[in-house]
Amino acid sequence: MHWPAGLKTKPGSIVHDPAHIVDVLPTLSEICKAPIPNKWPGRELNPVSGVSLAPIFAGNGLSKRPPIHLMFGADRGLRIGDWKLVSFKSQPWELYNMVNDRTELKNLASQEPERLKTMVKEWHRMAENVLQAPANKRKPVTTEAIPHTNREWSDHSKGPTEGNSRRGKNNKGKKKR
Repeated sequence: MHWPAGLKTKPGSIVHDPAHIVDVLPTLSEICKAPIPNKWPGRELNPVSGVSLAPIFAGNGLSKRPPIHLMFGADRGLRIGDWKLVSFKSQPWELYNMVNDRTELKNLASQEPERLKTMVKEWHRMAENVLQAPANKRKPVTTEAIPHTNREWSDHSKGPTEGNSRRGKNNKGKKKR
C-alpha cells in the first residue's frame, strides 16, 4: 500500500495482523468517513464482513480480528489467529499453523483434533449466518482425499514435451521455428 499522507508505519513493519480482501470496504469506508449502508431502497443488505485496517495504518494493531472466512465454489476456508482451516473441493478439512508453516506443507488436522472440530463448527456457523450460504453448499466435506489438481494448472512433474499445461495441448501439430 502506498499512502504517504496516511500511513504512519515504516515499510515492512506490518507483519502480524492478517488482512483479507473483505477488509477493503470497511477500511475505505472508515478512511473516507463514508458509512456502509445496511439498507437499500426496498431491501435490507447483508452485513459487511471484514474489519477496517485503519488502526494498522496508524501504527497500531487490530484489537480483535474476527475470523477470515471463505467459500468459493466447493473450496472453503477459515483463518483464526495463527490457524487456517481449508477444504479443497469439499475434500477432508486440513489444518495449518500459519506462523510455523506459511506455505501449508504440514497438515495438522490429525494432531489437533479438538482445534479442528472447533474451527469446523465455526466455519459452518459463519457459512450459515454471515455468508448466508444455502444448506446444500454447507454440507459436510468428504472423508476421502483425492489429489489436489485442476485442469487449468500446470503439472510441473512432467517435462515440457509430456503434455505440461495448456501449452503442450495448443502446440500439437504446429510447426516448430
